[in-house]
Amino acid sequence: MRTSCVPAATIAMVMGIAAACADPPVDKPVTKKDPALDALVSSDAKLEEISTGYGFTEGLVWVAKGKSGYLLLSDMPANVIYTLSTDGKEKSLYLDRSGYTGFDIWRVGFMQTNGRSKDDPRYEEFAMIGSNGLALDREGRLVIATWAGRGIDRIEKNGKRVTLTDNLGGKKFNGTNDLVVKKDGAIYFTDDTGGLRLRDQDPRRGIAFSGVFRWKDGKTTAVIRDIPIPTASRSRPTRKSSTPTAAASASFAPTTSRPTACSPTAGC
Repeated sequence: MRTSCVPAATIAMVMGIAAACADPPVDKPVTKKDPALDALVSSDAKLEEISTGYGFTEGLVWVAKGKSGYLLLSDMPANVIYTLSTDGKEKSLYLDRSGYTGFDIWRVGFMQTNGRSKDDPRYEEFAMIGSNGLALDREGRLVIATWAGRGIDRIEKNGKRVTLTDNLGGKKFNGTNDLVVKKDGAIYFTDDTGGLRLRDQDPRRGIAFSGVFRWKDGKTTAVIRDIPIPTASRSRPTRKSSTPTAAASASFAPTTSRPTACSPTAGC
């Protein structure tokens, strides 16, 4: 998951990593530990649940359209990307088979649960076969970490889907997780074994390590090779450059932010 400039109410739905039977969020103000957060989050912001009933949501991205816009998000067990209005009232299918595009879906994606005990009638488990992280490039094209698809795909302006990279030196990725697009067009992304049913022990495993990778101008390179379970990617501004970073086994608290017509590439 990645922090994006998105309308306030949506975060309760997406950042909660929502399983279908998850408990609703508590209606209370956002807890802020640094006054600097006021520059991003309204002082009176509250969590609101605007959409539910998903399997496991990931990859929230805001798509500006005039003075408004809409959201795109991955539902991993459903293997789809949805378009969602900011009030949650309008939802439509943006892309089917957003992650794994094969037919033998019983072989891919590790098994996840909704966090409940197995003796709970509301217990559910599901294979994580769909896309994970999403981002927009400088041309407004959607870039997808396909997770069980084990690559980085892009939707062209004409609607065509192309795979930018799915391997390093001929060795397949195992579960492309999250990504960020820099202003120069470089795509940084994380990869671990989550796209494989048996994870580290899966005989289909490709590259032998998890880490952070970079794709630019058709070339894929490894940036960091020693992160056990990399997940979120973001771009950290410095004086001379914007340095991609990744969090290992990170957990995320729900947050809210003002509606802003921006993309993940705009430094917000």
